[in-house]
Amino acid sequence: MSFNNMIVNGDFESGLLSPWFADHAAISSAISHSGLFSALLQGGNVTAYISQFVPVTPGSTYELLVSLSDSGASPSPSVLVSLGYYDAAFQFLGYGLINTFYSNRLPDGSNANWITAYQVASTAVPATAVQAQLFIGKQPDAGSSDLYVDDVQLLESIGATGASTNRIYVANQNSDNVSVIDGTTNTVIATVPVGSDPRKVGVNPNTNRIYVGNQLSETVSVIDGTTNTVMATISVGSFPSGVGVNPNTNRIYVANQDNNNVSVIDGRSNVVIATVPVGTLPFAVGVNSGMNRVYVTNISTTNVSVIDGISNAHIATIPVGSLPIAVGVNPATNRIYVSNRDSSNVSVIDGSSNSVIATVPIGSSPFDLGVNPITNLIYVSVENLNYVAVVDGTTNAIIATVPVGNSPSGVGVDPLRNIVYVANVLSDNVSVISGNTNTVVSTIPVGVEPEGVGVIP
Repeated sequence: MSFNNMIVNGDFESGLLSPWFADHAAISSAISHSGLFSALLQGGNVTAYISQFVPVTPGSTYELLVSLSDSGASPSPSVLVSLGYYDAAFQFLGYGLINTFYSNRLPDGSNANWITAYQVASTAVPATAVQAQLFIGKQPDAGSSDLYVDDVQLLESIGATGASTNRIYVANQNSDNVSVIDGTTNTVIATVPVGSDPRKVGVNPNTNRIYVGNQLSETVSVIDGTTNTVMATISVGSFPSGVGVNPNTNRIYVANQDNNNVSVIDGRSNVVIATVPVGTLPFAVGVNSGMNRVYVTNISTTNVSVIDGISNAHIATIPVGSLPIAVGVNPATNRIYVSNRDSSNVSVIDGSSNSVIATVPIGSSPFDLGVNPITNLIYVSVENLNYVAVVDGTTNAIIATVPVGNSPSGVGVDPLRNIVYVANVLSDNVSVISGNTNTVVSTIPVGVEPEGVGVIP
């Protein structure tokens, strides 16, 4: 396999910004990730960005690497990185990737500290696309530091198909396996044996790895999404349940119910590198990759533990409803959603203040939930009523209910295609919901008592 870097002057060693388009940006020799120069985006209460249009080939996929830091004098600004596809008439066709780094989350470049973000485009180039715009920009934020950007690469793979995309992974707890669904055909294309009593699924689209928590085996199975085989088995704590992944840092977080802690796994070495104490009976895990924050629901203490992904420290505890059983995150709005099964509602948490700002009545026994950050809609499976409640993240109100199978549990969302996948425990199948129409468009038979769902768009 070989790669072609589509970005021109991504290391800025020409000493000029050209051919980048820019606003409130300049070349700097003060701080660089490599070489002599980097791009400086002005801090403070202005919008600053650099962007570049590159030719693309329909059907191709791309990988992005970009190094970021701040000047260290003040908190870093919020940063948006996106890759958008356009046709010959400059009509926008959709995003290949979009990522947000929230304020005060970048390292101090004046001390030679940088973060290098790596992301794989989540969808192939559309058939009518001829160009893509890579955009790196900061939001207006009074008092924020300057942003430094360096070593930008947009890699097109040559001679290989790249990572499998549009795949859905369903953990079947009584079959001890994972069903792999092709999202194009809505058919099961592989069945992967894992440990005993697999429940929850986490995915890393950047590495094409899938992580499955096996409760009775007290392990996590690591599946290679290219070969659909288990490539590693990691011992964790007792009765592991929720699995969350930060694709930016390649860290995996596993809630161990009987140990009241969270195992932190390094995705490169498949080794547990830290154990973080949380509340009693931790169950579900959600991750805000832009903020590098981890949210863990604690069933017995009816609260949510907040973990700092940099220090692996428990930094806050947020009271929620009774029996909090699921958590989802919208990184675009920094909102966290917690499904409270015995309270029959969803708590809405502001990630900036770590406080509940709204409570949404849902119906009897809400179970899992999934978030579409592009449409700002939240999908909540309601176990006793056999439907999915669709919540508008702007109004915090239910806008639709979608009937599905018996005892719906796990929810997975493909934000780019606006598709929702719901595992129905007692129907042994998965309902496929169109986010455009809020209707079930397909039903896919899987294993026995499916629960967890993970999606690689």
